[in-house]
Amino acid sequence: MASKHGTRARYLQGCRCDPCRAAQSAYHRGWRERRAAGLTRSRPNPVAGLPQAASSAEAGRVELAVAAEIDDLAIASARPGLVETVLAMAKILDSPKVPSSQPAAAGKLMTALEALRSSGQKPRGKLAVVKGDDHQKTVP
Repeated sequence: MASKHGTRARYLQGCRCDPCRAAQSAYHRGWRERRAAGLTRSRPNPVAGLPQAASSAEAGRVELAVAAEIDDLAIASARPGLVETVLAMAKILDSPKVPSSQPAAAGKLMTALEALRSSGQKPRGKLAVVKGDDHQKTVP
C-alpha cells in the first residue's frame, strides 16, 4: 500500500513530486536543527556540548592552565583571534564528549601557543645573541 503524497514515507518510496520533496526538505531541516542542538538519537553533536566562552565558571584543567599561560604573555591583547583559538582548543581537550578530536586539538593547541609566544618576541641580531641577555653594560 502506497503512502499519501506530501509525506516523507512516500518520498522514500521514490516519489519526487513537489509535496513529497517539500516533506523531505522539512524533515532534513528539522534534523539539522536537532543535530546542532545535540538532540539526535545516534551520537550527540560534539560541538553542541562544548561550553560557551561566557561560561568560564566551568572551565577545565587545560583551559585554566592555558588561560594562565596567556595571562603571562604581553602580546595576547594584540592577537585576540589567536587567543580565542587557543582557548577553543583547550575547551575541546577538556570536553569528555569529543575524545576522537582531542589528539588533533592538542597538536593544534601546541602550534597556536608557540605562534602566540613567538609573535611577542622581536628578532634579535647576531650581536645580541652573542652578548646574551644576562650581559650588563658596565660604565667606567
